[in-house]
Amino acid sequence: MVIVAVVLILIVAAVAVYVVTLPPSVTTTTATSTATSTATSTATSTAISTATVTSTATVTSSSATTTTTSSTTPSQPVYGGTLIADEEFEPATVDPATSDTVAGLAIVDNVADGLVGYNWTTMQIIPRLATSWTVSPNGLTYNFTLRQGVYFVNPATNSTIDEFNATDVQYTFNRVLGQANGYVFATAGLNMSTFHIYDPFHFSVSLNAPFSAFISTLADPYNAIIDKSVDLAHGGTVNGTVNSFMESNLIGTGPYMMTQWVKGDHITLVRNPYYWGPKPYLDRIIIDYRNDPSTRLLDIKGGAVQVASIDPNLVPSLAGSPNVKVQIIGLSDNIAPIGLDVQLFPTNSTLVRLAMANAINYTFIDDSILDGFGISFAGPMPKGMFGYNDSIAPYQYNVTLAEQELAEAGYPGGNFKNGTSLPPINFVYPLDWPSGALVASAIQSDLSVIGLQVNIVGATDVSYGDYVSLPFNSTARPQMLAYFWTPDFQDPADYATPSAAYNWNDGYSNAQIEALGSEALSTFNLTLRAELYSQIMVLTQQACPIIWNYQYVGYAVYTSNVHGLVYSPLLDGYGFDWASVWLSPS
Repeated sequence: MVIVAVVLILIVAAVAVYVVTLPPSVTTTTATSTATSTATSTATSTAISTATVTSTATVTSSSATTTTTSSTTPSQPVYGGTLIADEEFEPATVDPATSDTVAGLAIVDNVADGLVGYNWTTMQIIPRLATSWTVSPNGLTYNFTLRQGVYFVNPATNSTIDEFNATDVQYTFNRVLGQANGYVFATAGLNMSTFHIYDPFHFSVSLNAPFSAFISTLADPYNAIIDKSVDLAHGGTVNGTVNSFMESNLIGTGPYMMTQWVKGDHITLVRNPYYWGPKPYLDRIIIDYRNDPSTRLLDIKGGAVQVASIDPNLVPSLAGSPNVKVQIIGLSDNIAPIGLDVQLFPTNSTLVRLAMANAINYTFIDDSILDGFGISFAGPMPKGMFGYNDSIAPYQYNVTLAEQELAEAGYPGGNFKNGTSLPPINFVYPLDWPSGALVASAIQSDLSVIGLQVNIVGATDVSYGDYVSLPFNSTARPQMLAYFWTPDFQDPADYATPSAAYNWNDGYSNAQIEALGSEALSTFNLTLRAELYSQIMVLTQQACPIIWNYQYVGYAVYTSNVHGLVYSPLLDGYGFDWASVWLSPS
């Protein structure tokens, strides 16, 4: 999961255009293309795609922000054209095995293919480079049939290189396991010693123990398949060491080719003429990286770009821009929790933690600071995801209850029994947290009402990383740590247990929760899985190791000539399926 501030790398210097130099080149249970028997429930995607969210923002829908153009818009999609998009953060790398930002993974997802992917409208698992798969009755062995006639493409020469086959899958899996993003496969118990290639387009692999979310992990861009020969031609990859060529060059089989990366400025994607799937509509996509929020706002309002990443608090500024649409798409899987260090005083007290959670005015944060682009949720998995139980209420703003809990903990009014005040609580948030300073200030104010003093510190990416790396019992570590949480794969297993998610960034552990999480992963029975995750939700609410704060509402900002824009809840703010996008003529 991406839990820290989204990395921004600005390398300002000479234009860097990268050119690729390459050499010649058991009884089973069938899983359908939606893989409902192997991973997440199809109810997951339905809940996400149909979630109704009401925004308090001045601009809330396309009908409020654009002039009707139906009389001039073609009834069928149009091929051709260049789309320019403004995004806030530039990737640090486009190597699937090491990229840990949504900006980088969004590029990967449009240029490279995994064995499976998501239907970005329904978030159901669909075939990509694998056309079908089966799972053994014991849930350990997976057999795959691969798509034939698929080629990796050299973007420098606009020509095919190698035909994709099972050896590329084997090489990719081994490579990922040895790199930063290998923890997903390691968690799933992928056993590469069992990888068996029957012929170029059929292979099997086994897990050490059943892991019902395994197919979902294959849909993550981390595990996009690379060309074995390309990596080897540029030095190969040593475990734990980055390959500089692969970090800046992405050779894939997807709908677009990455033809240029001018670091510090933009990435260019060009239609892949050899793509195995439906022909993408756009000729070219230029993604400009503009860190300044006002620059992105002016660009979309002035028509310099067709799609832009706009901070929630700036969305109302788009009112009166007739050619700009703001489309609320539904809940994302991106959440903004606040970890409470359970090993430090005073957050080592469950009652203190509960008092803090019940003292926060979530409605004010969601509606007044985030302009309706955030909602309260109960955690640990996002609302709308399979396993989330809507009958379990989030923490409620209740000052009276918070005061009672604090007094029961032995600190009435935020004081020791002798009347002296509790020492201040330190609260660190990442500076690139959208509206982070405003949210942190609001929480500081709310906690002061029940007598808790809070010092807030905005941290750069480097200093934030220093805080995260401190031991949980270190007095230099803050008791409150805000972070972003985007999923590695679309399944509650990625959220539900402390061991699956860096101890939830708070030092918390619970053997009962871990046992429930393990049981949920060992079964393909969706009803049982849902019940187990409900139990985890209840236990988590009672212990309160995390203030779940809010879940982001997905929205897109684009000009009225943009059509077919499909948003991925998995890659909040950056996740667009560019292959489906088209432009109506000016």
